[in-house]
Amino acid sequence: MTKAMHSEDHIPFWISQNKVVLSAGLENGAIPAAYFRYVLDFQRKVYLHQAPLEYICVYDFECTCTNDK
Repeated sequence: MTKAMHSEDHIPFWISQNKVVLSAGLENGAIPAAYFRYVLDFQRKVYLHQAPLEYICVYDFECTCTNDK
């Protein structure tokens, strides 16, 4: 999420009242795969893709996400 927000795409995210992270993505409604750390098949509990760790960030998710440029 942080990588997508601070990239040249500036993908916006919001946290809903029930604490769900939302995004409209880019113009086509998608978020490019390059912004995902991993893809997990939740039912089988198997990683389908896992990108190398580029950096470590610790964030407090009681934050407000904005699209400030």
